[in-house]
Amino acid sequence: MSARQKLRFSVGTAIVVLGVFWLSLRTEQSTYDGKSISYWSARSVKLVTSYNGINDPDEVKLLRRAFNVMGTNAVPYLASRITQDLRESRFNLVRFRLWRSLPDFMKRFFRPPTEKQSEAMSAAGILSSDIKPPGRILVPLLEPALTSTNSSQRFWAIAALTGISSDYELARPHVLQALEDSNPVVQRLGINAIGRYGPHGHWALSNLVSLVRSRDFQTYSAAVGALNALRTNAVPALPILDEMR
Repeated sequence: MSARQKLRFSVGTAIVVLGVFWLSLRTEQSTYDGKSISYWSARSVKLVTSYNGINDPDEVKLLRRAFNVMGTNAVPYLASRITQDLRESRFNLVRFRLWRSLPDFMKRFFRPPTEKQSEAMSAAGILSSDIKPPGRILVPLLEPALTSTNSSQRFWAIAALTGISSDYELARPHVLQALEDSNPVVQRLGINAIGRYGPHGHWALSNLVSLVRSRDFQTYSAAVGALNALRTNAVPALPILDEMR
């Protein structure tokens, strides 16, 4: 084989490899209406960070339809928005400052920079409210965020877990850890998860009883609501609650 033939062969092989790689990227991302999950995710972020405080009902319906159709195929990408490094680059921070310094009438003509926190918030909302994947799919994907030292990552990961549709035992250690958090906001997020799990969250009974004693009224109210969601699994707690009256 001559040098020219070798070169042609190498170039042809590289093109084939790149083509396969490109196709793999296309198939990894679920689509709706011919557009990828990253496209719909970006539209969702824009919606939740609307600076005029007005949400277009038609846009909300469209996004919900898109994510419902893509279903669990969209979960890996959305989970990656939560497990990514949520710290902003210096370049993005400068962009944020410049955009915020613009007069209000000019902001309509310039798209605000996408914040990683907004991406994580949007992803958590979609996972917990629209897709509601099984725990066996979501929990392993969120493991890096659930065990992260970054409190924001843990917060959004727990928020995403509130909507799982099954395999609640897999979420158990992470939710229980949230219930014991010193931050009442994180605690209430864990309580909300148990409230969504209903009887499947029976393993949090003793934790909820402890939280009912909280001096924080919102935490107390949330704990009472979650105990009610446990239904008959909360019966053992009734004598204790009766003593507290």
